Amino acid sequence: MSTEAMTLPTSESLVEAIKGGSTDAPVCAAVTAMSQLHQRRFLSLAILADHHNPADAAAMLQAAGQLATAVSGTARCIRVIDQHIAASVRLDPSPDAEVAAYTVGEFAAAIGYVAVVAYAERKAGRGGGNEARLAGLFDAYDEFRAALLSGTSRLPLRTPSRRHVECEPEQGES
Repeated sequence: MSTEAMTLPTSESLVEAIKGGSTDAPVCAAVTAMSQLHQRRFLSLAILADHHNPADAAAMLQAAGQLATAVSGTARCIRVIDQHIAASVRLDPSPDAEVAAYTVGEFAAAIGYVAVVAYAERKAGRGGGNEARLAGLFDAYDEFRAALLSGTSRLPLRTPSRRHVECEPEQGES
């Protein structure tokens, strides 16, 4: 049994998964898949934002379809992460624990998307503030994780899916 199955993922394990590292643990595998979906989402948004030629409707329609696929795939990955956490991580919140604003999956999704945008800014030689935003998200996640593990915070209740959900980017799309 992996360590991840016994506790919440660390920010370091999230970084490794975003980079495509270890995918043997369910949460890391979902984060890796989500990272690929975030890249698709980012590229689709760029295509949609950059198209000023109405004659290129086919490219816009394709980008819109890829965006929809990426967003729904990300939602599936969030559910996979949250289902895994609910099934395998024992959290013992105190009776007066505050309800966290986000789930682990939602936090991982936010971190993953900002990481994609920050990477794109670095590669383009531009600073849009997403490096600082990403550092802030990691700090917030570390505080969130510590509060959950100490029992001073509890995960929010989301309507769970009654069926098993898979989290894989669709093949053939990039």
